[in-house]
Amino acid sequence: SLKADICRVAALYLEGGYYYDVDLKTVEPVYLAPNITFSSCRESQVYFKCEGRCPPGNVIEEAKRRIGAYPYGINNLFQAFVASIRTSPVLKRALELMLDYYEGKYQNHGPMGVSTLGDALAEIMASNSSAVNLRLLYESKNTENMKDNYYPDAGQPDGKGLGCKKIVHDPQEHRVYFFSRIPGYSGSCVFANSTEDPDAAAANAGKVFM
Repeated sequence: SLKADICRVAALYLEGGYYYDVDLKTVEPVYLAPNITFSSCRESQVYFKCEGRCPPGNVIEEAKRRIGAYPYGINNLFQAFVASIRTSPVLKRALELMLDYYEGKYQNHGPMGVSTLGDALAEIMASNSSAVNLRLLYESKNTENMKDNYYPDAGQPDGKGLGCKKIVHDPQEHRVYFFSRIPGYSGSCVFANSTEDPDAAAANAGKVFM
């Protein structure tokens, strides 16, 4: 999967265009305005125990102090959807961070791909925000309140697990574009009649990166 992370970013850097994972369930297509130069999706922030190995930072330390955990993936991007122009500075920086990862110079705070891509975007926006015309979507759990009040027509994948319940949406437009997973393609979203425990699988996957 790490090779796929690198190839995805490298191909978009060289050619530009849209990338979608095959296990997204599309609700409606994403059309980006001509002036948008980079788009992806901010991951849900999920908390995991870090047992004294929390990365530095005021937000992270405050989370550790309050609940004994840190916000996993505070910058992470959900790389199942990425769109970019050619030679994007975000993608260039992501490739540099990936090289740093393999040389032992970069500490990832989640899966290498989502971590490096998210940190690259954060760095570029902090140093020169005018270099990127950004459109970010957001990944959220589609709770009963959200379904009833915001997205009553979005439907729901026929499966079980947290991955089946997460939506990629634009909260300002109140529009859902994807469900994060379709059943059977991920341990976090399995078929309804499966004996697997998808939520335990998702939690264990996150703890690998502590």
